[in-house]
Amino acid sequence: MVNFVLIFVILLEETQAIVEEGIKKKYRVIDFYRRSWNLSGLVRALSYDPNRTALIALVSYPNGFLSYILAPFGVLPGTILFSGFGSRMLPGNTFYLWQIPLSTLIHNIEIAPGSGGKISRAAGTFAKIVRKTANHAILLLRSGEERIFNLNCIATIGRVSNVQKQLIILGSAGASRWRGWRPHVRGVAMNPVDHPHGGGQGKTSGGRPSVTPKGIITKGKPTRDKNKSSAFIFKFRNRTRANNASIL
Repeated sequence: MVNFVLIFVILLEETQAIVEEGIKKKYRVIDFYRRSWNLSGLVRALSYDPNRTALIALVSYPNGFLSYILAPFGVLPGTILFSGFGSRMLPGNTFYLWQIPLSTLIHNIEIAPGSGGKISRAAGTFAKIVRKTANHAILLLRSGEERIFNLNCIATIGRVSNVQKQLIILGSAGASRWRGWRPHVRGVAMNPVDHPHGGGQGKTSGGRPSVTPKGIITKGKPTRDKNKSSAFIFKFRNRTRANNASIL
């Protein structure tokens, strides 16, 4: 048992060199599915969520159901939200992709019908519908990638709240440690036994292309899984045309 604990600690130190637990935080269950379909909901409050960069909104429905959703930009307490048919295209309302006009900003997008929102959930993010066919819609994502979605996937109008998240300055080392971020030591400041860039006489540049502590190239090397399907990528981030865009 003691040996198992020692091995676990060693593996934890090797795989999480700059990550620690940080302050304990409770998980808020978010309704990415917008389960209360064809019901209007009242936004009760906007809250901070330590598990994500966006704000969350507490929504109450006439049937007594309460749920947290990703707070859209511009939605305030007292706003009425609606999911389903017969509503206006206002921030926070949820529709099928076949209902949403072209060039509309959307977020919390399903990858497959019924899977729940997976795309554009971080603070300030959004996607845009650029074209439609009989069965599919092509969305332009913030990365520059154009991806194919089924028209029966749902999405929420508007962009995600907390748009100025990137402007926040923590201001102290303690604020980083509370979030579970440990100091990030440069490889050239280490010894050769600790990092491939370590050692040398005086200040050195590492003497080789930038690598991780395990010797893996860090700049320019593709990290996408070779076995991952690209069938629904219409245009990659580097603006090259996908080979299987004929799926449309």
